[in-house]
Amino acid sequence: MFPSTTISRARTLLKARPRAAAAAMLLIAAVGTLAGLAVARGGGGEPRFAVNLESRVPESVMLSSGQPAPPPPLPKPTTVVTFEQGCASARCHSTINEQLVVHIPASQMACQTCHLPDAGGHTFPLRGEKTALCTSCHTIASHRPYHHDTMTEDGCVSCHNPHGSSTPGLLRAATLQETCAACHPNAEGSSSHPPYATGRCDVCHDPHGGDNRPMLLTGEGQQACVSCHAAAVGAVNKGPHTGIPRPEKPHATPATGAELLRSKSCIACHPPHAGSHDGLLAKSTRELCAGCHATIGSVVSSARFTHDAVLKGHQCVTCHDPHGSGQELSLRDAQPKLCLTCHDKPQKAHDGRQIQPMTSIADAKVVHGAIREGDCSSCHSVHGSENARLLGQLDPSLLADPHAAANYTLCFSCHDSSLARPGPTTMFRDGDTNLHELHLRPGEKSARGCASCHAVHASDLPRLIARSVNFEGSGWSMPMGFEVTPDGGRCDSACHEPLSYSRRPGGIRALKKEGAP
Repeated sequence: MFPSTTISRARTLLKARPRAAAAAMLLIAAVGTLAGLAVARGGGGEPRFAVNLESRVPESVMLSSGQPAPPPPLPKPTTVVTFEQGCASARCHSTINEQLVVHIPASQMACQTCHLPDAGGHTFPLRGEKTALCTSCHTIASHRPYHHDTMTEDGCVSCHNPHGSSTPGLLRAATLQETCAACHPNAEGSSSHPPYATGRCDVCHDPHGGDNRPMLLTGEGQQACVSCHAAAVGAVNKGPHTGIPRPEKPHATPATGAELLRSKSCIACHPPHAGSHDGLLAKSTRELCAGCHATIGSVVSSARFTHDAVLKGHQCVTCHDPHGSGQELSLRDAQPKLCLTCHDKPQKAHDGRQIQPMTSIADAKVVHGAIREGDCSSCHSVHGSENARLLGQLDPSLLADPHAAANYTLCFSCHDSSLARPGPTTMFRDGDTNLHELHLRPGEKSARGCASCHAVHASDLPRLIARSVNFEGSGWSMPMGFEVTPDGGRCDSACHEPLSYSRRPGGIRALKKEGAP
């Protein structure tokens, strides 16, 4: 195709002038392409060319669009190149201005802003130390007491491309999160902080520096969280985490334990990036709470009778607001209302028995004092107990053995124990015979517990007398048949034949002698 003399001259040119040789190669490629032209004659006698570039350009230099790829960059110059000659020409550093985001000096061909002239070997030294050079134009956190390590070690270019990038901020990676992940391993968990999950590390952190070591924008601890979670942080600050003692209420429980959120900030419970449990928690609610409330945690894990509210679902936060509330012990509501969120419908107890709903409390004529004062926990150990029905002491509905006076401790923790001693110390008496003492007398086969006659939560009869009770702890609801009389009452139950009592001197026998019905 070409004479031998032409080929010889081309070889000489390649050795003497590499750049010119490259241009010659392009010319030869173009001529070779023209060899593929099909020449045809039109009706007017003029040649007509039908070009098929795709059949002549090698696949290695074709773009995915089918267009020819740009020529490869020229070899690195060996002679001095001045800034006036330009750096980002069509064949040298051309990709800089093709980036989505271009550093302003590069876009204006002002490379001398950052670089000194060619020092030989086509090297253009920086005009100063990396970070100092950047801060001469960019006002960042150089005045802050804490700096990102990259600013003090590798300089700004460890995260930013100084010429151009496809990412805003001239980041080296495709996203901010990928840039941070190059040094900071990704936090894993089923629950993620929304800014972290969306790759917005800069919502919480200043990537250059700050007034605190984590470089948090709004401060450490609660200050970092309050800008987004004002309600939760406000609840912590307005009410102690462990509750408000109310000594004026006889059934109130004083606050105990450490004020966790006040002393350790939000990250004591919530990892800031990702957690293994709902609510961005590092552990299950019960495990997390037991980390500080060890005594309660031990009760929950070792109790013979357990409370499902603590073990299932949301566990501790079912009843407690972990940030704070207006109730003692950080409860979500007053105790009776809180308990009725579950016990307004039948519940299955730990031992399999059916717990009847307690909706009658709201409409009852007589309500147990503990409930009236809003303190169900005065009788029930709500985290777990060794006694049935989660009672703090022995169940008062159980039969008492001959030596079990202490079994009434639960009731006598509020009620005067003289009610069970001989003498006219109670309204439940026949003459001077204390009928409480008779029913609770140790050694008597008829001895009963308090709940054998009384409804412990509420009743429509005076003195919380029950209309029916479970007979001998069975499933049969036994009618009490109790009636009030002007000076006493009568009982017609399955425990004994119908009996009456009178508080008048001599009791019911005196009345009968007088001919009273």
